[in-house]
Amino acid sequence: MAIHRFRAKVAIVLFALALLLVGRLGWAGPVEEAERAALISAGQIATARSQLEATQPTTADRIFFDGQVRKARGQHKSAISLFRQMLRIRPNHLNARRELAHTLLLSDNFEAAELSFRDLLRMDPNPRMRAGYRDFIDEIHRHQPVTVRTHLAVLPSTNVNRGSAARSFDTEIGRFVIDPASRARTGLGIETGIGGHVRHQNAPGQLSMLSWGLEGTVYGDSIQNTLTAHAALSYSLTKGSSTWTIAPYFRRIWRRDHTGNVAVGMGVSFGQMLRPGVTLLVSGSREYRTYPRLDGYDGRYSSLGGELIWQPSPSLTIRGGLEIGQSALDRAFLSHRSISLTAEATKRWQGGLETGIGVEFGEGRFDADYPLMGQPRSDHLRALSLTIGHDAVRIWGGSPRLTCTIRRDRSNIGLFDQNTSECRATLSRAF
Repeated sequence: MAIHRFRAKVAIVLFALALLLVGRLGWAGPVEEAERAALISAGQIATARSQLEATQPTTADRIFFDGQVRKARGQHKSAISLFRQMLRIRPNHLNARRELAHTLLLSDNFEAAELSFRDLLRMDPNPRMRAGYRDFIDEIHRHQPVTVRTHLAVLPSTNVNRGSAARSFDTEIGRFVIDPASRARTGLGIETGIGGHVRHQNAPGQLSMLSWGLEGTVYGDSIQNTLTAHAALSYSLTKGSSTWTIAPYFRRIWRRDHTGNVAVGMGVSFGQMLRPGVTLLVSGSREYRTYPRLDGYDGRYSSLGGELIWQPSPSLTIRGGLEIGQSALDRAFLSHRSISLTAEATKRWQGGLETGIGVEFGEGRFDADYPLMGQPRSDHLRALSLTIGHDAVRIWGGSPRLTCTIRRDRSNIGLFDQNTSECRATLSRAF
């Protein structure tokens, strides 16, 4: 549903006045830049251009100015392109990010606009602007209650079956030779999926949402083929800089190797902005899984995690996380406790290149002796991930991303020693 033209014009004027106000308070960058925004929104483009030329503008300044003019004239597509071009030149330019988010909203590109406003909520130090972003997000929820998204991913891997890197291991009754079918095999997977949500804005800051999805992955070796269906009903409450969410959910996984399962559970999360640029997220879940074709795996699975997000600049995001997990299954030797630590940094570079690097360290301890081993299973995980993309590359309406991961799993049970190197190239589109 399109925003009414009169309301759109009012939104442009109010947005420009907000930029002018925060500019004078020293929060938005040069005062002249905010004043030009107000002049452009009032239709005084020639006056604004004269003021710009008096400052000996750079190419980036001219691009930003032209974007504001196109936006004021309703030429949203070209304005969006110019603001993105500006951010490729100056990734830390906060006003360009504000203008881009607002123009995406005016062009009815609701999903991209919401993502941009949520990014601004984390990085913008101005409380008045953050309050405005929340109002815009509420507006998006009212105007787009139903969304649908599809994605396509290519998944090359050196270990599609999560097979062992070992050929044999010792047991209490002698050496056990691992079946070749249980050793690591290379392969290529193709994943496609569709999903979306139906949401209802109960009141400002209150959102009820039904989310759903269906994803399938096919491999050259069809025994690895997987189909996943999931649905969740969530309720979120936002007050100030805090957000609470509760979500019962259902998930069903079908696999050709008969290791699929059904899960029913509940998730709870809490987000709190500690200060501008620093956000704390805490989440937990508890679910009961049933494995129709596997004995001993039925039982409760629980997790609790926390993540700290630090945004020292609009172009740099650093994340650190801790997660603990526990399972209580029908067979004690399969029940376990785990802990993992993660760290990630993502950077938008001048020119439009976006990169990320992440590491993970984890351990798992099982409750009872593994059969024929005389000791409980104990695992150690190490992983390194690299991500790359480019803002100027647009395919299928979005920017593709490539993530590659090197993962090493070590266990005192040789069957679970695994070496995996894999990549994921993803394209997605919202409707």
